Amino acid sequence: MNSSIPVDSFIRFFSDQLVKLESLYKWPVRLKTKEALPGFPWHEWAMQSGSASECIALKKYLTQAWNTSDEADKKKLARWIVTDWGGVRSNRPARLEAHWHLIHGDLKKMPVEGIASYSKILTLKDCTQYAIYDARVAACLNAIQLQMKPDEPVFFPYIPSQNQYFRQWPKSENFVNVFSKRRLVSNDDWHELEKHETYTAYLNLLYALKGSFPGTEIYHFEMILFSLAIQLCPQLTEAELNLA
Repeated sequence: MNSSIPVDSFIRFFSDQLVKLESLYKWPVRLKTKEALPGFPWHEWAMQSGSASECIALKKYLTQAWNTSDEADKKKLARWIVTDWGGVRSNRPARLEAHWHLIHGDLKKMPVEGIASYSKILTLKDCTQYAIYDARVAACLNAIQLQMKPDEPVFFPYIPSQNQYFRQWPKSENFVNVFSKRRLVSNDDWHELEKHETYTAYLNLLYALKGSFPGTEIYHFEMILFSLAIQLCPQLTEAELNLA
């Protein structure tokens, strides 16, 4: 574990949040998206559509499907999780092919560019070893540290987002602009990760959290980060703007 990550602050934060996962998480899956993955028993989750329980069952199903598929079918699963489920429509076939080669290379030094897509594909390989790092997760990692105030906070790089949450606010009221990298790293003396260390540092943090909470998997923390971003980030932003 990278010793610079303030793990204790995250442990304290998640000690109050883990029990809220089922009530916090919501990711509705469109009918067309479901139809593109007919092997998953969507009907069994009709009463819990978009819930944390459905998402966890889906993660487990996808990992099993990946590990029993040939290369062609694995590439179909990769396209589904990035484009259909994840909604990243900008990934062209050539870009997806680049992600494909990336996840079969040296995973210790992964670029920030494309991280929201290739991290989704990695969760197909093993949802207990890899987790999604997207714009909401990145923002929430920094928001938690702003709230918990560790002695040596670490800045997790923001990434471009297609998520409506980040698009609905004017730049002057958007969390990633109010608490920009320039402000946090320059003014508040946050430690900045090397970009190629971002994904490894993120996973190591999740592994440390899993070790601190028996019975959890790293996707529990990923899903809470994703869910809480739309609550915690606006709260901190509003409080900061009111002080200005």
